[in-house]
Amino acid sequence: MSASKRNRFLLLQSISLGALTFPTPFLIFLYLFNIYPNHDFNRVLIILFLMISGAVIGLVSYFRNLDLQKRKDWVPSKKEYSRFMGQKNNESKP
Repeated sequence: MSASKRNRFLLLQSISLGALTFPTPFLIFLYLFNIYPNHDFNRVLIILFLMISGAVIGLVSYFRNLDLQKRKDWVPSKKEYSRFMGQKNNESKP
């Protein structure tokens, strides 16, 4: 996998993890304290707002997280074997 494809994958991973994990504590809090919106439209707006907020947090963490900086720059060497059935990676082919 090239570095640019790996960076896109890490970006999508950060955004999706943020969008799916950020709303969870808020939704649990609303459920535990019996706070229910009056209309279905309000429920959808609350969930969309929380998911978009989480996606923005994931996007910010992609650019600010020092641990991800190490993974962004990593590219497998040509002699490295993949873990999948001992095959060589695609970059080793001439």
